[in-house]
Amino acid sequence: MAMKHLLRLPSLTRLRLENLIKVPLDAIATNVKHLSLEKVSWKSVEESAFSSSLPPAIEVLISDYAPSTKALLSSIRPDNQPVVLLKSLTQVEVGGINQDALETCRLVASTSTVLTVIRLKYPIRNTFAGLYDAISPSFDTLRHLVLVTSGNYQNPDPYQDACEELQKMTNTKIQSITFRVITECDLEGTIEDNWDQIDKLLTSEVNWPCLTEVQVEVKIWRFCRPKSAFDETMKNLSKLYFKRLLASKRIHFVYECHNDRYLYMNKPDMWI
Repeated sequence: MAMKHLLRLPSLTRLRLENLIKVPLDAIATNVKHLSLEKVSWKSVEESAFSSSLPPAIEVLISDYAPSTKALLSSIRPDNQPVVLLKSLTQVEVGGINQDALETCRLVASTSTVLTVIRLKYPIRNTFAGLYDAISPSFDTLRHLVLVTSGNYQNPDPYQDACEELQKMTNTKIQSITFRVITECDLEGTIEDNWDQIDKLLTSEVNWPCLTEVQVEVKIWRFCRPKSAFDETMKNLSKLYFKRLLASKRIHFVYECHNDRYLYMNKPDMWI
């Protein structure tokens, strides 16, 4: 009971819920603007006790599990108002399996009128197929796009569909795009396959006229193995595959490569 009153404090504007099962849908205070969710499931609308106060108008949403988030965002209160309002949402970060994450992004992008930042975090065995359709409703306001993913033997080329999706984004107003990938240390000859195409695409003023910043960040999970030729390939990736971005006077290009012997693969948000 004390926790329930605490969650409804008028002064509560930032809320993080973690490792909770069957949280009432009415638990989010009216004044919450920044909502972070990790391993959270919800009660049904019928099991929740809504007051007559207005739904919270979320401005920043961070979630590690798309299906649970989609359930929250699509729920309707008994008074026909949404459980949370999305029109004021400026930033969204969604993690999860491809289709679930994209559906959640599509829901947000088609509802918010001020969305400027989208971060997608994929685990292994996922591609970016469907990205364009999911985020295109927000193209009038979207300025920053972050794509985080992982590569291993089951998914040796995590950006295999990124080129096709990015190619559809002609004349967007996106100003910065960031690629963050966690990869195993012995995937030589696979992880870099699409980088040259991405380099060519992003430097096209026809497709990306407003782009001013590109970041590529690679994290190598070493399994305590010694360094190999793959490390050198990744270290010199920018010189090998991003020649146009490096030479561009219009776009600020940043490339970083890190080694980590004890990286946990269930933490794809290490940079966020």
